[in-house]
Amino acid sequence: FQAEDGIRDQPRSRGLGDVYKRQIIATNVSHVFDKDPREHEDAQSFSSMTFDQLAEITGIDEPLSPGESAVIDPIAVGWAKKAAITLAVLDGRQMQILEQALDGEPFEGTLIQ
Repeated sequence: FQAEDGIRDQPRSRGLGDVYKRQIIATNVSHVFDKDPREHEDAQSFSSMTFDQLAEITGIDEPLSPGESAVIDPIAVGWAKKAAITLAVLDGRQMQILEQALDGEPFEGTLIQ
């Protein structure tokens, strides 16, 4: 993966294990934001971030309350952090962006490492 800011994820090995170290989360927003962009005009997007920064926004290892939503489920945030999985969050409605991320090209979205 290579986010629009030029950060590129280097594979750790050649083989099936790479698939489990890099995952794409295709969602209905373009990036991870500091708050819900549907409710806050001043929401700021991230092109890259750490798992600790993501955990501050989504929470970590605790299930969402009924009716709550987050770009990434807090349980998944905890699993990905513990497994050192690189995540690419992008707008899955935009096939070109999804293809760019799958091809290892720069993409519009958020890279989480």
